[in-house]
Amino acid sequence: MTVLTESIRTLVDQFTSTAYNLDVAVTPPADTYTSEEFFAFEQSAIFARDWNCVGRVEEIAKPGDFITTEIAGEPIIVVRNRDGEINAMSSVCRHRGACITAPPARALDDLGAPLAETQGHVESFQCPYHWWVYDLNGKLIGAPEMGQTPGFKVTDVKLPRFKTEVWHGFVFVNLDPNAQTLASQLTPIEEVVTNYRMAELVSVEPDDFPNVPFNWKILVENFLDGYHASRLHAGLHDFAPSSGVEESPFEEDSAIVWGWSHNTIVDAGFNASFKALMPSIPGLPEDYRQACFFGSVMPNLMIIGQVDMLIAFLIKPTSAQSHNLRLYYLVPESTTKLPNFKELLDMSKMGFVPITEQDMGTNISVQKGLGSRFFERGRYSWQESMVNSFNRLLFRRYAAAAE
Repeated sequence: MTVLTESIRTLVDQFTSTAYNLDVAVTPPADTYTSEEFFAFEQSAIFARDWNCVGRVEEIAKPGDFITTEIAGEPIIVVRNRDGEINAMSSVCRHRGACITAPPARALDDLGAPLAETQGHVESFQCPYHWWVYDLNGKLIGAPEMGQTPGFKVTDVKLPRFKTEVWHGFVFVNLDPNAQTLASQLTPIEEVVTNYRMAELVSVEPDDFPNVPFNWKILVENFLDGYHASRLHAGLHDFAPSSGVEESPFEEDSAIVWGWSHNTIVDAGFNASFKALMPSIPGLPEDYRQACFFGSVMPNLMIIGQVDMLIAFLIKPTSAQSHNLRLYYLVPESTTKLPNFKELLDMSKMGFVPITEQDMGTNISVQKGLGSRFFERGRYSWQESMVNSFNRLLFRRYAAAAE
């Protein structure tokens, strides 16, 4: 638990004016993006209490399939057990604290690297240190040479388990045993994701971007910011102008900020042709064919809905000024069977490259500017309403933790 120092309390107080309504709110204090002390508070206030997306069900499709991740500094295993259920549990051995999924050795020229995330298939988990063995539900089933330890019983030992929830194919984990269900916090977009058939779409090979050099919140704000579309990206997707961005009704007790980009053409695509390159998602409502859906699920999942595919951004903060990013591409299974599917997907991805390069370059410059002694908190445009709503959700969590 992070100690609430005077500087953190001051920043939370200063953040109050960011949580005002759009017409009077100002942007957040710079230190909420640059301070490692505030980042540690944020990990406790948000990531240790909210539902964190950790991946897709396709990544743990069979019993024994597992992935590892980290939430608020906690090393986690997510595994499908023999009954087909998904378990999330601590990877910290109950003996001497080694991470049971860690490799047994580390190259001497790589001692400073963080513990890598892994995935694979196992029948059980064996700690590399002393070979304690845990089953797929986290129960200890083997402990060599412990028979002479008075009072020790293998059956008394198990790994801490965490709440899990699968939402339309995405796997979420929450460290808070008293957390409200995720689905109840995402009811505002249930109809939308059902219309996109998100639970039926399949994820193809994701793209990973490690060590992205700016604060995770800058990425979310950029994603939700309609103001820059017609400026920064002028000429690249003029069919989706800033004037066409519309926020859906904001609900403070939800975990979602979302809205639409209303396009000037039907079946638009973010590529040089301005047209979607793959077949439409079956059954997509007619009005969806002239719009793009944008949704940010607190705290670390963002989704873009297009006529032919969905793109999901999974964020894993690593410091106040860096994060890891994974992009998932979700398409109908029928699309993956097209003979030229790989080529169409690659061209669709390439269409995003110049847009992404502009976003990334600008976000890096924002991180630099936030460190300036001349930085001043600004006012919002009406086209930044979703950014304001995201920051209102943040403040709700900051304030709760500060209490």
